[in-house]
Amino acid sequence: MTWTIARTALLVRRDPSGGEPGPKWEHNTVCTPLTLSWRELEALLTTPSVRSVEPQFAALGLDPKRTLPAWMPVVLREDELGRHMRNDGNVEVVSALVMDLDAGEPLERCRELAAGRLAICHTSWSHTLAHPKARLVFPLAEPAPGDMWPQVWAAGSRWAAAHGLTIDPQTKSRSHLYFLPAVPDEPQRQRDFAAWSLAGPPLRWPSLLADWPARESVPPPTGHGTPPLGPAEPPARRLIDPNDWARPRFDRDAHKRTFAQRVVNARADEIAGTKEGDRNRRVYRAATALTQLHLAGALPGLDAALASITTAAGTAGLGQSEIASTIASGVRAGTTNGPWQFEPLTGGDRG
Repeated sequence: MTWTIARTALLVRRDPSGGEPGPKWEHNTVCTPLTLSWRELEALLTTPSVRSVEPQFAALGLDPKRTLPAWMPVVLREDELGRHMRNDGNVEVVSALVMDLDAGEPLERCRELAAGRLAICHTSWSHTLAHPKARLVFPLAEPAPGDMWPQVWAAGSRWAAAHGLTIDPQTKSRSHLYFLPAVPDEPQRQRDFAAWSLAGPPLRWPSLLADWPARESVPPPTGHGTPPLGPAEPPARRLIDPNDWARPRFDRDAHKRTFAQRVVNARADEIAGTKEGDRNRRVYRAATALTQLHLAGALPGLDAALASITTAAGTAGLGQSEIASTIASGVRAGTTNGPWQFEPLTGGDRG
């Protein structure tokens, strides 16, 4: 089974409207369609990139969050020039329900809501342990028509609310952009990142509409006979019985290993795409982090991980002797700093 999404990246242009002077940064309205398998979608939404404030962005005072690549779970109509332009009117179908959860509610509620269904969850850029923020993604069994999306989103919002989760109402547009997972270039924020996926049947949007219908409105007075006594009874909703499903036990060691491998992949990709001037620093920081993860027992294969960093650094244009020296310095720093300090995601995730 596959899902089609649209990706977009940052575009810089000068605002011709006579507003504030200088360049205006915004996400490109021309998107790239991608058709992904479950494993590809899972990898895309559980592997964070590590972002620092680039000099050209810092000079403009631009929030690094705004430089992140973004995606939409949609199929966009192609225009006469063969482009896929982002706007609500161009959305043919929506391929996933994305719950944007920024209200600081406990992350274990996401697991409870998603139990028994195909789902992906990752913390977002602004997430902290004190104020959790996450994206909970439900790939749909069949795409929802674009003109049905307001009703589907509203039903999903009612479903989430029944589990103590609040979806940001600003995200109900069918062409809303979601940032791909990323963390600031800060050790604590990187440790706070969390992502997981659950196996199960994908969500069916017709069932969502049937199970979480809109509240019935109060019928108007007829002018004859006895007036209505009050609001209509709310429609029956399916209640989740905790005995109906077995909550998967959270495997902390497996989470550590998965997190460590994602760090390896993210750092290698980051280094391979780095231009001259920042390569050694990124290699050094990667070697330091991987050594700390190894000391914490999360990365048994340190040599293989460092080999990935070596390959990426070579792709970026560094010489082998320079790479070896920088990695050795990073390993020494990681050994001095000690094991990576993992912290519990939430009380309910300890298993």
